[in-house]
Amino acid sequence: MPEPESQLYVFQSRQIGSSQFAEVVLGSYENRTVAVKQLPTITPTAEMLRQLNFLKSLDLSKCVQVFEVFGMPQCRGSVQIVMENMACGSVAQYLSTQESQSDAVTLLHLLIQRVAAGMAYLEGYQIAHTDLKTSNVLLDFNGIVKITDVGFRHMLTLASGFNQEWFPFDEWSAPELSHQPTAFSLKADVWSFGILCFVILTRGGHPYPGIPLKALPSYLANQMVPPNPAELGHQCSDFFYDLLVSCWRYNPQERPSFRSIINSLTMDNGKYENITSA
Repeated sequence: MPEPESQLYVFQSRQIGSSQFAEVVLGSYENRTVAVKQLPTITPTAEMLRQLNFLKSLDLSKCVQVFEVFGMPQCRGSVQIVMENMACGSVAQYLSTQESQSDAVTLLHLLIQRVAAGMAYLEGYQIAHTDLKTSNVLLDFNGIVKITDVGFRHMLTLASGFNQEWFPFDEWSAPELSHQPTAFSLKADVWSFGILCFVILTRGGHPYPGIPLKALPSYLANQMVPPNPAELGHQCSDFFYDLLVSCWRYNPQERPSFRSIINSLTMDNGKYENITSA
């Protein structure tokens, strides 16, 4: 029997997020307020739970801290992931606010550099994120930026009854995922990072204006890429756009590493100095 202070209390009425497979609610664990990610429709396997528990070992300065993972029969739902609560929400939520439309571009640069640093950390351990996008980058007070849902899509492939249709192609997806939805890799993450940078620099803009999702795979097969944010009235140097274009090379092996991306950002007129210490 666990001690009372280690018990998990879930506040089902206080939802703070949701996605295709999960809902996130506030809770209390070991006398702290936490975020509880619940997967009500997923039946986990032992290997899936083992890999979810691995998330507890990630660097909490770069990734959202995971305190505990509960699986059946420990919890009423199939899986509950107990995480630190990032009080300021996601970058996607931030970009939907009026505040984001007037914040200095240097703040946007800071977001980008901290995501790059987090992804370089994962790259150092050969860990692919598998679903990098603005809703999976979370914010807290004092400029804290952390990555969440690390490796989550890969872990879902280990669930009982997994189907590739769970991962529809979208605007964050690298081209190779259109014909092989589980072709997760750090190079696919690099593509998604480029899209994330575009969305941040355009303060929530769409990377493929006028292109319906069903036409996107053929559009990308013609090696088309998002426009320069500068052409849309936003600040983006030619040097930085060239870096984004390198992230969107059709051949995954021709895309840069995250360490190379950090080195390039540091060269961009000093705007991203000290990126690795962010």
